[in-house]
Amino acid sequence: MATQARTVHRLKVMLRQVKPPVWRRIEVASSIKLSELSGHESQTEPTTIHHPVDRQGGMMRKFSIRPTLTLKGRTFKGLRGWSGKPLHPPLTDIPIAAYILAAVFDVISAIGGKDRTWARELWHAGTYTFIAGAAVSVFAALTGFWDALRSSEAGTQARRTINTHATIMITVTVLALADVVWRLNGYHTEAVTPVGIVVLSVIIAMLVSVGATFGGTLVFDYGFNVETAGDSPVWHNSETDVLPGQHDDTEPPA
Repeated sequence: MATQARTVHRLKVMLRQVKPPVWRRIEVASSIKLSELSGHESQTEPTTIHHPVDRQGGMMRKFSIRPTLTLKGRTFKGLRGWSGKPLHPPLTDIPIAAYILAAVFDVISAIGGKDRTWARELWHAGTYTFIAGAAVSVFAALTGFWDALRSSEAGTQARRTINTHATIMITVTVLALADVVWRLNGYHTEAVTPVGIVVLSVIIAMLVSVGATFGGTLVFDYGFNVETAGDSPVWHNSETDVLPGQHDDTEPPA
């Protein structure tokens, strides 16, 4: 005698009046009662919505490690990096932090004055920090250019935002290189950070912060190069990790 296949309903459960939205997808047998979902008839037993558990009936897993660290299943994209692991974003973190820190060092050094040894040390520390930031920014610019070329279309708001971001960051890189040359010219003769360099460093720090804001908009507002943007299975209620290259939920059991 043939058995009838079990049908499954997929439900989206969302908390009301919560921002940002908190929601999960759950799969339940079509024969389940409403009381079993919500627990209206009895509060003595855990309900599907209130207390999700794994298939073995144990507590939910708390950590996922392998999907983040593995490169298996990710597509290598040359200068752009791997799918889900682009090279440009982490590279930009270094010059952004370097230019802001160097500007802080320069301001404190100038305020400290020539009579304090630590003011001279901050002047030198700012110089090394700027050099490190400028060196990494070259690679950040290359990967960013390749990203923009391969991942956006002309005439879109995303491309216009990319152009704005790139223009600001290229300007920052040019000013940073000029700053480094100026610093090296007076590295051994100046006791503290010269006022002119302080002003230039602060301008660079402000510009790189603005440029980073446009970069953040591309990622967090537009989902630029985000592999699992939208209704990704990683947001569905499941005890099974989704590895790179897997973009679909496991089919419901028959």
